[in-house]
Amino acid sequence: SNGRELQVLGWHLLRTRWGLDRAFGIEPAVLRRWLAFVEAAYNAPLYHNATHAADVLQTAHFMLASGGARPLLDDLAVLALLLAAIVHDVGHDGFTNSFHKHRVTQRALTYNDQSIQENYHLWLLFDRMAAQPELNIFRSLPAAQFLELRRRLILLVLSTDMSRHFGLLQDVRQALGTAGMKERDVGMAWPAEAVDPLLCFLLHACDVANQARPHEFAVAWATRIFAELFHQGDSERELGLPLSPLCDRSTTIISSAELGFIRFILRPTCDILTELLPSAAEVCVPELERNFVHWMLREDSTVRLKDRHTRPASSHRSSTGSNGSWASLLCCAQSCGKTDSVTSAQFCGGTATESSKGGFGSAGSLRQSLRTRRRASYADAETTAYLRTASTDSEILAKERRLSELD
Repeated sequence: SNGRELQVLGWHLLRTRWGLDRAFGIEPAVLRRWLAFVEAAYNAPLYHNATHAADVLQTAHFMLASGGARPLLDDLAVLALLLAAIVHDVGHDGFTNSFHKHRVTQRALTYNDQSIQENYHLWLLFDRMAAQPELNIFRSLPAAQFLELRRRLILLVLSTDMSRHFGLLQDVRQALGTAGMKERDVGMAWPAEAVDPLLCFLLHACDVANQARPHEFAVAWATRIFAELFHQGDSERELGLPLSPLCDRSTTIISSAELGFIRFILRPTCDILTELLPSAAEVCVPELERNFVHWMLREDSTVRLKDRHTRPASSHRSSTGSNGSWASLLCCAQSCGKTDSVTSAQFCGGTATESSKGGFGSAGSLRQSLRTRRRASYADAETTAYLRTASTDSEILAKERRLSELD
């Protein structure tokens, strides 16, 4: 793609693969200019850049094509999902909403501390298109259709704010419990009232799915996000601001943080995905589990090295240091009245209620199939190596208990 991955993939999916330009009268020249504008409007932080947008776009395409979502949606919903994936982080400066809030930046002032980055992405998109008609891919749409598409784009991009995660999952569970969803046959379109929360869930899942990628990509994305977070932490320290969660390079253990993210963010997300799009879950869940084992190996090796230099041999490790950072997200959700089934104390202690720590997915047959596959995958050299790192019987039992969390 010669450094233009978002343009190339966007052109292929919108025009060649799904034919949405013809369906909505988008002129090829306008689409080409629009894609070039969006990619150029992305800044170059280590994670929230145009490559990340292309990754989310590819995952959205996977959900539509291989995951089975396309027959369930009309053309306008598909267009909204793909466009939102393309623009969802446009103009991101590599700093979190928390940073902007504490620094009282112009973005924070403009959006009153509410979904600061997400509101900025939307403003940048629509403001530039209004100022430059040659970029307006919506100019051929009837007014009512444009307003509906704009409404959905706003809804979708705002749903990528991580502070909305637990509320979003609650909304999706409620949508899945409606009569229309319960009574529909496989392959039937989603009821109209369920489309908005399900689309928001799909985009959010695509946005946070890098640990459900093949291992080499999962590690690469983890490296990028923490490099960006540590850069923010360095800036916060220099400015005298409170250090945001996961941003202190001297205390954050990446492997522990990733384990917390998988346990309490991605597992519940995959449970819903299993019910919503079983074909997608069959691909994503095994990759997520392999990466979970990888981070367990990394965490134990890191803690053993740290213990050797800083703790008595008989001491026991506590995982509150890094997982406690993810607990701050939980506390944020609790303060908004949007809590999941995991308490912050359980998060910090590495335990969870049955509904959150259980197997991936709640659809019976698929769940059993995935569990069987999981057990088989753990009878390999990596798991053997993991258990061999234990030096006492009690450590072996502790490691086996950790592996059993996956069952």
